[in-house]
Amino acid sequence: KLGGDDKLLCRDFQFNGTYRTKEDIYPTWAKLFGVEDWVEAVKHSEDHTLTVPIDELYQFYQHLDIVDDGLPAGFATLSRKCEPYVTMAVMNGHTGFPYHFPYEQTGPNGEWLEYDAVCTYKEQSENMLQEDEDYPFYLTTGRVAHYHHTTLRTAPYSRELMPVPDARINPDDAARLGIKHGDWIELSSRRGSTRGRAYVTAGVRPGVVMMERFYFPESYDKSQKKITGGWRQCNVNLMARDDVVNPNFASASWRGYRVNVRKSTKPEGIWTEPGEFQPFMPTYQAEPNTEEVFRHA
Repeated sequence: KLGGDDKLLCRDFQFNGTYRTKEDIYPTWAKLFGVEDWVEAVKHSEDHTLTVPIDELYQFYQHLDIVDDGLPAGFATLSRKCEPYVTMAVMNGHTGFPYHFPYEQTGPNGEWLEYDAVCTYKEQSENMLQEDEDYPFYLTTGRVAHYHHTTLRTAPYSRELMPVPDARINPDDAARLGIKHGDWIELSSRRGSTRGRAYVTAGVRPGVVMMERFYFPESYDKSQKKITGGWRQCNVNLMARDDVVNPNFASASWRGYRVNVRKSTKPEGIWTEPGEFQPFMPTYQAEPNTEEVFRHA
């Protein structure tokens, strides 16, 4: 179970059916549609309409759930109240509670680590407020919706649409550097460098470059002269800061640091043209072809 009997948050996370069995939740859903069982609900699904009043649709009532002590669950805090100073976050940093309890996390001299439980803003050492002649641009990162981490890079039609990472750069900056839309550029930081293809757009402000991470599974295709891991050619993480991490949650600075930009060339061993993605096309050697399917239909 992932929360049904959770004694820390003291609330029933199963109210929406996420962790309940079909045998348990389907009758409940059927009654919401005004019928006795799920089979009847499915059979005449087009006849059922469940209308939620607009004032209820955008409300969340989990805080009203009555838990085992007879009181409302309230907020998901130890006190059930709104805590600007999050007690649970402090305890998590001290002892790992509730995820690693009772393993204490202490400092070098055995003392408890202390920090602000409430987020406080601290300006990064590499920021846009300072002049930096060697690395005049500020990098932000992201991803496109049809790729995620290293997945889906072998989808041939998606790769035709976006075969390589676009480095979005403002038209004024591009003109000053002699960069045209579609040119290959090199981005470099104080820690490393990578390459991307320039996407000239007013959608980013002057002085900022936006580029997503990328991965090339064709880098170890049997047709390659040199096999690589597929991630060094165009990966913004090669420039990321590894000297600064969040002390509370240990997250690194993957974005928001200074970089330089200059014209470059296409890396070797990556595919950019539609015809090159033929090895990624699906094969149906073990499946009946369309003509056979219709002939026997």
